[in-house]
Amino acid sequence: MEENKGLIKGRSVQKSNVMKVYIKRLLNNSLIKRCIEGYNAGIGSVFMLHRVGSPASRVLSGNRNMFVSPEFLEETISYLKSKGFSFISIDELYETLTRKKKFKKLISFTLDDGYLDNYVEAYPIFKAYNVPFTIYVTTSFIEGNTIPWWFALEDILNNSDLLELEDGNRISISTLAEKEHAFFKFREVLLTEGNPQKKFEQLFVNYKDSIDLQKYAKLFLNWQNIETMNNDPLVTIGAHTISHPVLKRLEGPAVTAEMNDANVILQQHLQKPVEHIAYPFGGHVEINKEVIEHAAAIGYKTGVTTLSGNVFMTHRNSLLSLPRIFMYEMDVPQKIEDAMFQNNFVTNRGKRIIKL
Repeated sequence: MEENKGLIKGRSVQKSNVMKVYIKRLLNNSLIKRCIEGYNAGIGSVFMLHRVGSPASRVLSGNRNMFVSPEFLEETISYLKSKGFSFISIDELYETLTRKKKFKKLISFTLDDGYLDNYVEAYPIFKAYNVPFTIYVTTSFIEGNTIPWWFALEDILNNSDLLELEDGNRISISTLAEKEHAFFKFREVLLTEGNPQKKFEQLFVNYKDSIDLQKYAKLFLNWQNIETMNNDPLVTIGAHTISHPVLKRLEGPAVTAEMNDANVILQQHLQKPVEHIAYPFGGHVEINKEVIEHAAAIGYKTGVTTLSGNVFMTHRNSLLSLPRIFMYEMDVPQKIEDAMFQNNFVTNRGKRIIKL
C-alpha cells in the first residue's frame, strides 16, 4: 500500500513538472505572450522598490532582493519609455481611477521604508528622466527609534557560527546555507508578532551589545532630505506607519495609532496633507479588511500592498488595497515585462484583478 502511495505521488510530481515545462513553452510563444499581456495588462503597474544601490558582498538573499542598482533603475526607465509607457505620480493614478480616465501603459514608482539611498541614488535618476515617484516613510526609522531588524538579523547571522538564543538554544550557522535558512525561519517567526522589533529584541537579547544603532540609523533619510524632496513636484511623501509593525496582528487602537500618528508626524514636517500609505509587509498574512477600514477612517486616499498584480479600472473600488509589482535586479531590463505580465499570470493562477 505504501509503495502504491509513493508511486502515485511520484507520478503526480512528474505530471506537475511536465505541466510546468509545457506552460513555460506556451509563454515563450510570441502570440500567446501578446494575448496574455493584453489580458493581464490593465491600465498599468505600480512598481515597488526599497533600496537603490549596490549591496555589500555578505548580504543574504532575503535582503539582497531589496536592492536594485542605479544602473538597472536607469536602464529600466529608459527601456519602458521606449516601449511607450508613461510615468505618473500616485496622485495621478488616484485621479485616473476615480475619474475613470481611459489610459493604458502607466507606471507609478514607489519606494518603501525611507532609505537614504532613495535620496542619494534614486532621486537624481528620477529627476533626470522627469519621472514622478513616491517614498513611503516609516517615521521611527527616520527618528532613530526603531532599527530595521532584517538587517540586524543578517549581521548577527553573518558574524556568528553558533547562534545562542535567549532560551538557551544553540543553532549551528557555520555555512552560508545554514545562515540563509535561519534568516527565513526567524523572519517567519518574527512576522507572527504585531511588533516584530520587540520579538527580535527578546530572541536575540544575548547580542544586544553588538547591535550598532548608529550604523542602522545611517541607512535612512533625515528630515532635511525628506523636506528637500517634498518641495519637488516629482516627489510624493507617503506614510509607512510609525514602527513598521504587522498591522493585522495589532489591536484596533494600535492599528489606528500606527497609521494616524505617522500621518501627523509627517504633516508636521511637510506642512501639507499626507494622503497615501503603504502597509508594512503588505500581504494577506499582514493586512486584512479591518486594517483597510482603519486607513479609510484616517482619510488616506490610496493604500498600496505587496500583493502582486497590475492595476485595473475596477481598482477604483479598492483604492486602499492596490497591488504592486516587486521590482528586483534582473540581468536585462526587458525582463521587467515578464514580471508585469507572464510571471503575474502564472503566480496568480490566471487571475487578473488582485485585491485584498
